[in-house]
Order: sequence, then structure tokens, then C-alpha cells
Amino acid sequence: MHFSPELIGDYFQGIRHANTESAKKEHFIRFITQLFQDDPDAQHIIGQMTLGAEKTIFNIPLRHRLKTGKADTQYNRVIIEWEKDLRRTGAHAEDQLKEYLAGNLGAGSEDDFTLISTDGAEWRIYNRITRTLLLGNLRVAAEDIELKKTDSFVLAEENFAEFPLFLDRYLFKSQPERPTLASIVIDFGADSGLFSRAMKTMKAYLPDISQKSDVQTAYNEWRRFLSLAYGNFRDSDDIFFIHTYLSAFAKLLAFTVISPQKLPDTNALQTVLNGKAFHEHNILRFVEDDFFHWIATDTHFSALKSMFRDITEKLADYDFSDVREDILKGVYQELIDIETRHALGEYYTPDWLCELVLEDLPIREDSKILDPACGSGSFLRAAVQRLRNQFPHLSADQLTAQVQGIDVHPLSVQIAKTTLLVSLGKSIRKAGKPVALNVFLANTLLLPEGTTELFGQNYHVMVDSRKYKLMKDVFEKHSLFDSAVRFSDDLALRTQGQAELRHEIFSKSFVGKLGNEARLHADDFYGIYKALKTAKEEGRDSIWAFILLNLYKPFFLKGQFDIVVGNPPWLTYSDVSNAEYQNELSTLASRYGLATSTANMPHLELAAIFLAHSTGYFMKPGAQLAFVMPRSFLSADQHESTRSGKAKGFRLSQVWDLSNVSPLFNVPAAVLFAESLPEHLNADDKSHERAIPETGIAGKVISGKFETPNCHLAEVESALQLRETRWHYARLSTAKHSPSALTQEKITASGKQSFYATHFKNGATIYPRPFFFIDVAQHIEGDLTDYELLFVKSSKFQEAKAPWKQLSLEGHVQTKFLFRTALARNIVPFGLINPLLVLLPIEIESVEVGETKTRRIALRNERELLESGLLETSNWFKQAEEDWEKHKTERNKTISIYDYLNWQKKLTDQNLNTRHLILYTASAKDASAVVIDRTHFDFEFIIDCKTFWFATDNPDEAAYLASYLNSGYANQAIKAFQSRGLFGERHIHKKILELPLPKYDAGNNAHQELAAQGNACAAEVHEVILKNYLNADLSPNALGRVRKTIRQNLQLRFQEIDGLVEKILKG
Repeated sequence: MHFSPELIGDYFQGIRHANTESAKKEHFIRFITQLFQDDPDAQHIIGQMTLGAEKTIFNIPLRHRLKTGKADTQYNRVIIEWEKDLRRTGAHAEDQLKEYLAGNLGAGSEDDFTLISTDGAEWRIYNRITRTLLLGNLRVAAEDIELKKTDSFVLAEENFAEFPLFLDRYLFKSQPERPTLASIVIDFGADSGLFSRAMKTMKAYLPDISQKSDVQTAYNEWRRFLSLAYGNFRDSDDIFFIHTYLSAFAKLLAFTVISPQKLPDTNALQTVLNGKAFHEHNILRFVEDDFFHWIATDTHFSALKSMFRDITEKLADYDFSDVREDILKGVYQELIDIETRHALGEYYTPDWLCELVLEDLPIREDSKILDPACGSGSFLRAAVQRLRNQFPHLSADQLTAQVQGIDVHPLSVQIAKTTLLVSLGKSIRKAGKPVALNVFLANTLLLPEGTTELFGQNYHVMVDSRKYKLMKDVFEKHSLFDSAVRFSDDLALRTQGQAELRHEIFSKSFVGKLGNEARLHADDFYGIYKALKTAKEEGRDSIWAFILLNLYKPFFLKGQFDIVVGNPPWLTYSDVSNAEYQNELSTLASRYGLATSTANMPHLELAAIFLAHSTGYFMKPGAQLAFVMPRSFLSADQHESTRSGKAKGFRLSQVWDLSNVSPLFNVPAAVLFAESLPEHLNADDKSHERAIPETGIAGKVISGKFETPNCHLAEVESALQLRETRWHYARLSTAKHSPSALTQEKITASGKQSFYATHFKNGATIYPRPFFFIDVAQHIEGDLTDYELLFVKSSKFQEAKAPWKQLSLEGHVQTKFLFRTALARNIVPFGLINPLLVLLPIEIESVEVGETKTRRIALRNERELLESGLLETSNWFKQAEEDWEKHKTERNKTISIYDYLNWQKKLTDQNLNTRHLILYTASAKDASAVVIDRTHFDFEFIIDCKTFWFATDNPDEAAYLASYLNSGYANQAIKAFQSRGLFGERHIHKKILELPLPKYDAGNNAHQELAAQGNACAAEVHEVILKNYLNADLSPNALGRVRKTIRQNLQLRFQEIDGLVEKILKG
């Protein structure tokens, strides 16, 4: 390349003064001819580029016709659309590229074009978004093609030196480039042509996975593992193929790293995929017989080899000798969730944060480091980097012995191994000993199921869906267990299709191979041998030995580690739908003292269990842990035990608040540091020694804004602000179960909680929304109450989750089953906007209690409605019942739709006999409260779980409470105890009732004044609603603006209210 600033400067001036597209193209051709004058390959490409000018594209498919067009430039797999001024006609250029691409695809070309629009100075690179191809859509009109801009370059004097490299990447590829996270996503990610072709190849070969028994077995076990990884996993052939593609890509990339000069031929590719090529390079445990190993068998490899060759050729464009970041996490995160759109509970950690955390930990030369939820391996890479920087003499085999990982996601394990191998780079080839990659597929939280029998303790393991007994001793001898499994698998393969070995022959061979210490276990492993043999012979074995060697690996790692670091799953207990797994989690939560109450257990983060189990099981006493966690650990009720010292196994030692860092995660985050404790400090009566001391613990508040989420620490260090602070354990009141938080200021708990704390209740769980929330779908004259029957449809809820979001009911229903309710979006300070209609299977009964008649709610099922002649409403709830039974989670398998609606009797226990209700929002930055008069509604008012309620016949008491709940003073007092979202504090729940608000006293002047202010505010807000928001359906942003406007317009009254609330609370 003949680079000179003068050459590019001349081009820059010329392109700016060229007034036509053709003039710009000619100027560009002259420029690149000079720039690459010493590169014959580039000159050849320039010749092709010139020949490809104004290339005719026939039969461009539009939606209603075909057309012919001329691409400005098309050569090889590149299409360039030239414009006079891209800023003005960029959209037109995109449309042209779509047409030319559609024409090429219609002519049978593969979907791997580089699409470029340019005016000579600005360059935009596009890929086609190819997700629709997963559904088998092989021909598409130009209007239906969707492009994604993947890169861009705007030529300016300050970036002249970068321009030739940009052109080389997209037009010539004359020299390998250094891989980055972004470039790997572009070339191998969800929107790449390579990925699209790979998916087509696999789907064409295996239209029905069940036709291949070995693939079906791998699929079944893959699904089982992912049900643990996702909490609730909806498997499909497409997702299995996506993971297979990523696994193959990771292995081929890894081989490129260790053998950069050798592009393997087609036959050699098979040895890469089956692991032999890595064994030849002295790398152990990189490729195992996992869920994706089937692609390396002769039959499958032969059918798919074009896909593997395609990946390898694209990898040849890169130089992997100096990789400076976790290049796989981007494509991993993009493809891991392409179909499910499930959060996985996993947020990949940017490199800068991994590096910053590792810098803070006391790592020694011989430190053993574990990431128990390693994902794509970002922390493993950072750990290797820290060890190499501080102890450069450590060899690759030493580093992999010291840095280990576990993950329950099958794909994560392969990606993490690749990340680890890439981070080792050239040092692998210099290693004097075999390099074993210690990243294991296992559930960190699950250990073998144990039983105690007459002759000692045994454990059960699963092989081919059956349980087999192994003596406990074998789990205490790591190498013996591995050797015994491999020996049994080798013999199963050797005798496949033949008579099984007799027991005595197997035992003699087993002991002869493994030594006398194996004698006690020969009987147990004879059963394992027979199970593996049967599975192989019946075509169901490609993964069982792999599962045995990995699944129980955590058992062998007890007490081994000096450092545990990572970003454990951000899933809650309720996200896990597998009932058996839930039971295991519940047992662990109880063992470590994490479950503060039955009510909080559904919200407990699995990360809390990871923290306690990692310190209690994997770490040496005094070892250090650092986990990236949701910031909710600092204030959420479900994590009280983690903060207070009630949780066993650790003592918190430091906290970093990351809520002011952007971009980072979808929810605010923190880093919790902890020290593992010796066994004697884990007793129930030692919680005071595990607690945060009165002086607090060290910490940081970290702030910073970056252009991209994934950078190195060196790249963002100047933009990071690290403020030292101390964190204190604080409680909101002196009540026994008062909310707590970690706060930067020492907060003295207020007096006892409010009188009203135990009297406010949560509303009913009116879920799933499509079954109950309705819109009237017919013309109405007069009032709704004038109709006996109405035709209604399910209301649409954008925030609804799958599968309920896709469901919709419609039909005639009796109006006697219509009610009004309010969600948070309907409540503003002192006002109610557009209360919603709900259809509920309840009737209001009038019963006599003594001499008083009282009204109560009676729940009806669809059969009872039918027997009462209410056919229309019965039909509605019959359909709702069927949809519920079809889609409910395993956790709710014994729960009917009516049980769920009336959970904890929050529906039938609602008070219909008092006139006034005070409602306040359960979740928001500040509470919004309103007084409801039951006599003002067309239908009876029912309270939803998005609000808390209190009933009274005293309108002044209601106004007193509304003023308090809306007050800025009370809301500000609980801020440190609220959990936070990306936009600030949220989740009020009953925290605002922990302040010592007394019962309303009509004889107290301050109480009377507060009630009077509440009544005045309610009157003013009512007028505002009538004038501006009578039938409004407010978006979240609009709702926030309305609430803010109301507070601003009533500013003087709110000042009065705040003064009165402060006076009352302080007594």
C-alpha cells in the first residue's frame, strides 16, 4: 500500500469538488490505483471493479412486478451505490441497494454481499438482516428486504491514516485484520450472510431432527440443560441449529489461533471439530463429546462440510495473534437469544469492568481463580491477563490450571474455552506440558443426589435417563472418577455390537487399569459400562460420558479457590419453572439462611444463592469473592439476609455502586465483594460476626459515560470517576421486619412503623391480563349499565409477556360481571384517570352478619356460571381456563386460573362495605395516591395488585392518608430503601408505611390541616382531569409528565403538606 497524506489530501479535495456521481467514481478509481500500485492482487480487484461499473441487474423482484436496474458498481460479492451527496440521498441509496440485492438473490446468488453506499467522502456499510430466513423465506421482494448499517467512515483530515485501512477491509482484503468484537459480529453474527447460509444448510440436511437418533439424544439433553440455564426454556430446532453453528464457529476460530499459518483442508476440518487437531497441539478438554459433537461424525460432517469451509475461509481474513478483548461475547449474546428473546438472566460483562474488578483483588502467583457462571469467559480472560501481567513467567499450562470456570449453558462452555484459549495466544505453542482447559458444563448449585445406606453414603448419577449408584469415596478422588468414566466409555465403544463383558472380566480389567484403589468401585462402574454400551448400540449415545465427566465436577472443587469472581445469573426464583430445580434452590436458600420470608422467596435472585454457595463450598477460608450483581442487593427486601449477616458463609467487605455508568446493563448494577468464613462462624448465633460493622465497609461510587459498552480499562480510564465512600447497614424503622438498605450515610431508624402498615393490603392478581381486562367492541348508546349483554374483546397490553401477550378473547358477556379497576398508569397524585373495565368471574352477595347486612365477593368457575344459565360469560371463562391450562408454567401446574386470580384471597377479602378507598401505586419513583368514593362508579370497583389499599368511612381520614402518601417528605425519606431502575428509584411497596405515621385523630390540628390540604388538592386535580385527561390512555412517559405537572401546579400546597408531614412524623 502506497500511503501518503498528500495523496489522500488530493483525493479529499477532488472528491469534494466533483459535481457528479460519475466524476466521483472516476476520481476514486484513480486514487485507489495509485494507493495500491504495488499490490498486484489489489490491482486485479480494481480491474474487476472497473468492469463491474453500471452492471445490469435483471428481474429485480418488487411486490407487484419485476424490473431491470443498473448497479453503479458490482464486482465479486460487493455492490456499491454512488451518490452525489449521501447526507441528502442516503435513503435512496439504501433502496437501490435493496433492489440490486433482491435481483442477485432472485438469480440464485448466495446472500453474502457487502453493500456500500458512498459519495466518496462518507462511506456506509450494510448487511441484510437475515432472521426471516430462519422461517424458510428464500425469495423476497426488494421492499421487504431490511438492511442494517454495520459500519461507517466519514473522511476528514484527522483520520486520513485510517482511510486506506477502511477501504482495504471492505474492498480488497489484502492483509489480515486484527479482530474486534464489532468486526466478528459483522462477519459471523445474526445479520451476516455466512450465518444465513449455515442455517439453510443445516435445515436442509435435517428437516426433522428425530430422524437421526444420535442428534435427537443430543437435542434432548441440550434441552434439559437449558431448562436450568434459562429458567423457562422453549426449545426449537432453529435454536439448536444456532447453537450448533456457534459451537462449530468457536472450534474453528480456536484452531485458527493455535495454527495461524495453516488453513486446514476439508478433511482436516473434521479433526478440528472432533478434537484430534487440538490433541496434536497438546491441548486437552477443548473439544469433548458434547451436545454438538454429532457434527464431527462421518455422516453428518460430510453433509455439512460446506458450512465449515465457509466459516474457515472467513476466519482467514483475520490475524488472531494479538487479540486484546473478548471478541466472542458480542456474537454469543446476539445469537444466544435470537429466537427466544429471553433475557437468560445473563448480561455479558464489559472487559473494562472485568479488568477493574480483578485489579482490586489480592491475587498471588499461585492463586486459584474460579468463575462459577462464566458465560462467554470475560472474567476468565481478565484473570489470565492479570496473572500474565503480574507474573509473566507463568506458562499456559499453569494458567489454565489456576483459572477455571463452570457454566450450565452448553454453548457458554465452548465459547468460554475458546475465549480462554484466545487469551493465551502464542504461549500455548510454548507450553512444555499439555494445556488442559478447565471449563466445565455443570450447574454450580447442584450436587449429586445423596443417600445413606447400611454400608455408607452413596450418590446417584444419571445415565441414559436412569439412576445409577456410586459410592461417595469415588467423588472424593477426582482423577479416579474421571479415569473410571473414560475407561467404562472406552470399553462400551470397544464392545459395541458384541456380547457385553462378564462382570469378573470387567472388574479385573478395571482394577488392572486404575489400580487397587478402584477395586471398591468396580461393581458400580460395571453398571455404568452396561448403560453406556446400551446407549451406543441403540443410537442414543453421543454425550453421556461427557455429561458424567462434567455435570458432577463442582463436587470435586470444594475448598480449592482463593478467588471467586463473576457475574452470576440475574434470574429470580420465580423465573425458574422447573419444579424439581426450584426445590433444590429452596433447600440451598434455607441452608445458607437466605430466605427471609415465604413472601419474598419468589423474588430472591439466584445470584444470592451463587454468592453464599460459592463462599460456603468452593472457597478456602479467608478467600475473596467479587460478583457483579443487580443493584437491588443494596435495598430489596428479598436480600435482607445478604446485607444483614444472617446469610451464612461470608462477610461483605466492599461494595461498588455502578448505577451511574452508561452504557452497562438493562438494570442498575453493583459489585459485591465478600470474604469466605471458617465453619465456626456460620452458626445461627454468629450472625453478628458476619454483619457489617458500625463503622461500615469500604466502597466506591463509579460514574462514567462511554461511546460503546465493551472497552478495555485503559480505553475508558480517563472517563471513569471512582469516588471512595463507606457503606452502612441501615433500617427504616425499629419494627421487627422493617426494610433495610446499604446506605452511604449512617441512618438512625425512626420510631415504630405507622399504625397503617398492617392495615394496607395489596390488591388481587388480575392476571393474565387478556383473560380479564376488556374493551367494549360494539356501538354504545347511553350507559354501559343499560345493557344486559355486551360484545367485548381482550385489552391489549404492550408490557404483557409471552405467551399471554399473544392471546386474545372475544365474545358476548353479561354486564353483571363487569367491574372497574385501576393500574398504576391510571393513578396520579390525588387523581384517577380513566379507570379500566375488567371482566371477573365473581358475584356480589348480600349476607346478614348479626343484625347487619354486609356485601361480600363470591368467586364462580365456568361450570357454575353455566349452571346458572349465564352461557355467554361461561363460554368466555371456559376459553380462559383452556388457555391457562395450556400455557401455565410447571410451577403453577396444580393452580387453577381461579386460584391464581384469588391468590391469598386478595380478591374475595376486598372490603365492599366502606365508602372510601385510599389507593397508592406499588411501584414508582414516588407514591401516587388517590381517594376513591365507591358511589361514583358505574360498576363496582375491584382493586388490582399494582396498588395497595385501605378502606374507611371517614373521608377526612382518607384525605389525611392521601396527603401523607403523596408528600415529597415521606417519599424522600424512603429513597435509600427503594430498589432502583435505569431511571431511578422504584418499588415502593409498604416502605412508605414504615415511617411512624399515627392513626388519624380528628382532634389533632395538624391531622385536620393535612386532611384539608388533601381535599383541596383532590378537587383541583379532579378539574384538571375533567379538562385534559378524561378518556386518556397514558404511555409511561406521558404519565410521568402528568404526575410531574400536577406536583408543580400544586407546589405551594405540597410545601404545606410536607411541613405538616414532617411535624406529624417527628411528633
